[in-house]
Amino acid sequence: MRTRKLVALPLTLLAAGTAGLATAAPASAGVGVTCSFTSTTTARVTSVTLPDPVDAGSTVSGLVTIDRSGGNTGAVEISLAPSSWTRTNACVFVPAGQSSVRFDVAISPVTSEGNYAQVGAYATPDGADYQGATSLIVLR
Repeated sequence: MRTRKLVALPLTLLAAGTAGLATAAPASAGVGVTCSFTSTTTARVTSVTLPDPVDAGSTVSGLVTIDRSGGNTGAVEISLAPSSWTRTNACVFVPAGQSSVRFDVAISPVTSEGNYAQVGAYATPDGADYQGATSLIVLR
């Protein structure tokens, strides 16, 4: 059995000059959460989706979809892999008998255009079924 541990970095705001503007540092996953894959049935991630574009500083709903192997119907543990400008749970479960689950993604409050929100997911202990989604972060 192989486990993966995601380490958290705090979301830090840095002052940007005397104009009182703030720029966000990258966000990362939850503190010390370990995905064990001990209760996972055989499955693979087939897709991850995010809305596109996403608003800076917002929370959006992502969707991960799996393909179950051999008629397995139990819960499937999914490891989520956020990137520099996103935060999410480290692990989610696709409920027994279902093929997808929604999860929240916190988007960093960036103050300039050109950043992308990315989230990946996998259901196999080695990450061989990794799928990802990318969305442009916009200012509104």
